[in-house]
Amino acid sequence: MKKINPILLLIIAFFLISRFLGVDQIYHQDEYRWATIANPIFNNFIAPHPPLNKYFLWMLGGLLGYDNLRFGPFLFGFLNLVLVYQIVKKVTSGAKIALLGAFL
Repeated sequence: MKKINPILLLIIAFFLISRFLGVDQIYHQDEYRWATIANPIFNNFIAPHPPLNKYFLWMLGGLLGYDNLRFGPFLFGFLNLVLVYQIVKKVTSGAKIALLGAFL
């Protein structure tokens, strides 16, 4: 079994803690607008952008409730953190540079 770098665990812990502090706050400006666009109760089918985000938030709202739409970007952010670490580690062949990439 491979050992996980403790600095990487610290970066992931910092990421999770900093994101969880904002998940339960009320929606603000554009977030509120996207919540009303995704929620079928409001019948607001006009989205200012291509429909992929609207459909993703609609499915996420159906699963978790429309008060928890911030978990979608939270999940994508976490996956992005892991992806950046893996890509930088593969390209540079070094864990130190990959840690710097994940930190940034």
